[in-house]
Amino acid sequence: SYTSCLGTVCSKGATVSAAITASDAALSTRLQRDDPPGTCAATPTCQVWGAGSFAYDLYAYINNDSHAQCVTVTLDPRGCTSGSGLHSAAYSSFDPADLCANFLGDLGLNQPTADTYSFMVPAWQTYQVIVYAADSGATCPLYTLSLRADNCSLKHNFLPVTLR
Repeated sequence: SYTSCLGTVCSKGATVSAAITASDAALSTRLQRDDPPGTCAATPTCQVWGAGSFAYDLYAYINNDSHAQCVTVTLDPRGCTSGSGLHSAAYSSFDPADLCANFLGDLGLNQPTADTYSFMVPAWQTYQVIVYAADSGATCPLYTLSLRADNCSLKHNFLPVTLR
């Protein structure tokens, strides 16, 4: 599904708790999960791996400021009950048919505990964060996704979009 949380100011960040379900949209491939995770200093190499049905949620945001921002994403999959958990990646514009197009960064090797990655977002630009099942056909009853912009001395707003 394509969802988002309500906009919040940078100093508070944006957090959503959600689930990966069998009724969510699904990818036919997924990204290769390997370290290191993305950082604002270095975008990792994007590689597509495997085939299957990987359910996902997609969240859209905008850097509503005149300065580029380093955005840090934390994914906490501890509510997942089976499989190898969840993975997350960021895009300037997400294309489910081409997972390397517009790729900004990803989690690297997904962990069973909370983990982070970061990426740069230019001024006034939209970006999207995807959370998806790391195993084909897997679901997750609860995960938490948190985003924050690192330059919070200015008043930056996350203005998300919600489409269903």
